[in-house]
Amino acid sequence: MSAPSATLRSKTSDETSAVSTMAGKTAGKKVTPAELFCDLVFVFAIVQVSALLHHDHTWAGIGHAAVLFLPLFWAWSAISIHANLNPIENSADRITMFVAALGALFMAVSVPDAFGDRGIIFGAAYLVQRAALTLHEAITPTDRHPGPFFLVFFQISGPLMFLGGFLAGNARLAVWILAIAIDVVMPRLMRRHLSRMTFDLPHLLERHGLFLLIALGESILSVGATAVTLDRLTSPVIATMISGFALACGLWWIYFVFAGAALEERLPVAIARLRTDQLGRMLGFSHLWLVAGVIAVAVGLAEAIAHPAHHLDRGIASLLFGGVALYLATFGYTTWRMFRRLPLARLVSAALVLGMLPFATEVPAVLALLDLAVVLMLLAIIEYAVRAYRDRKARQRHPEPEEATT
Repeated sequence: MSAPSATLRSKTSDETSAVSTMAGKTAGKKVTPAELFCDLVFVFAIVQVSALLHHDHTWAGIGHAAVLFLPLFWAWSAISIHANLNPIENSADRITMFVAALGALFMAVSVPDAFGDRGIIFGAAYLVQRAALTLHEAITPTDRHPGPFFLVFFQISGPLMFLGGFLAGNARLAVWILAIAIDVVMPRLMRRHLSRMTFDLPHLLERHGLFLLIALGESILSVGATAVTLDRLTSPVIATMISGFALACGLWWIYFVFAGAALEERLPVAIARLRTDQLGRMLGFSHLWLVAGVIAVAVGLAEAIAHPAHHLDRGIASLLFGGVALYLATFGYTTWRMFRRLPLARLVSAALVLGMLPFATEVPAVLALLDLAVVLMLLAIIEYAVRAYRDRKARQRHPEPEEATT
């Protein structure tokens, strides 16, 4: 996700100065142990969502899992924004974050029966989580906060989630979808108030990368936990485990070696184009889809390792191949929004993976998984070659002083 060199050259001296100033201001904030501690709640939450999706991977099951995953992701995002806007160096900041994490824990515990008897708990926990963070911001406002008007609107979805817990069947589902839709559109409707927020973008980028790492951990857990339950580690099982681990490594490599490093390197360019609140929302939505793709892959991995010689059913194949395609395609959205360019190799790979989906149910699971791993490995090799070529061209255009004098 690198920006064209022309974009850098086109910046005026004033923009360059502003970029340098903002980058300097955002360079110091670090992720705290309190944030990492709260992330442990969301490790459990992702496991619960994955288990729910594994139990029912029909379209209805996918819809139910999405309706529960989105509020959990908003809960994590709210905690991360709280940590980003506050120093987290005093007891009030930490206790607020812990109360919010406790609400998320009750949400996660309610996931298996959220559309049954625990719907009230799920909705009430979401309401408490939002209320705790809002109360803190109202009591200790700063010039980086969006203001009281936004905080009032920030509370709309919480009561709706709580109300939905008292309803049954499709009525509960409809009210919860309405609450989710409000959370999705509210940042755009409230963008004038959000423009007051100045995020520490390197910190926010690191937080989202760590959340993606949690999701990738679930894919590793799916490989190991499924293999432990088998009576024997046969050759097909071993081959499927290797392919599954290679697939998880490929997902990690594409983000943390290529995309994450390039995004951090080109962050000043994005800051010069967009406000920090716009970049914060973009990071949130893009990582929502990245994590959703990884969760889908994790569910598919578990089924493939459990039955490596069997053909995948349509639902599992759709999760496995669709999850990888969604993961790769999301980089297209992120790169275009930030740098106005498209990562063609990733988009072509996403299309290739979707094109392989009709054939995924016609071969044993071990071969289907191997095909996905090979696609990601080839993509990594291509991107490495392209980066090496660009670096070589850049060195030729701008040689080192020692080389220039020889």
